[in-house]
Amino acid sequence: MNPKEVIPKFDTNAKFTIMIVDDEPNLIAGLKSILKDDFDIITATDGVEALNILKALANPEDISVIISDQRMPNMKGIELFRHLHSKVISDDPKEKNEYRITPETQFILLTGYGDKEVLKNALNETHIFQFISKGDDDLPSTIENTVNCAIEAYISKKNLTLCREVLLEKYDEIESLKKKIEKISEENRELRAKLKKLTDGEEED
Repeated sequence: MNPKEVIPKFDTNAKFTIMIVDDEPNLIAGLKSILKDDFDIITATDGVEALNILKALANPEDISVIISDQRMPNMKGIELFRHLHSKVISDDPKEKNEYRITPETQFILLTGYGDKEVLKNALNETHIFQFISKGDDDLPSTIENTVNCAIEAYISKKNLTLCREVLLEKYDEIESLKKKIEKISEENRELRAKLKKLTDGEEED
């Protein structure tokens, strides 16, 4: 069998879903106008509302990218991403991931002037895909290009996850087969031992 035939690929035919979190209605409207033709869009006005929406969604794991402003009331963008990331990576069974986003979901943070130095320390904590300055000279184009790159990263991570799952499944199958072989080998040893006893007994007679 060709190995390529057993390697799964993430379905890229479905329309990807993006969540936009910002307290400025005009910015949300602008981002929607840029992205709505290619993506399904979900919006929230701050981090707290975003978390509540994720809890209520039937399939929040389908969200590929979350774009959030940094400076918002109630919860800053970096705090939102830190909270979501901590739930995704936690190995503690008590830390239930009630938001049900996946480790492959990409985070994009919109920043204002003076934010970057503060945010550099948080980059590794939250695995943010990219920072985008609101003062960018060509913000619409930057948003579009960054989102497309984030989607590519999401797809790559999804494919890697699928391959890992297949490998683990094959590993389990191999381990199960090894145990069956060991059992058969042990049974064969016992049969040979019994046969030897019978043969030795006949020779003595």
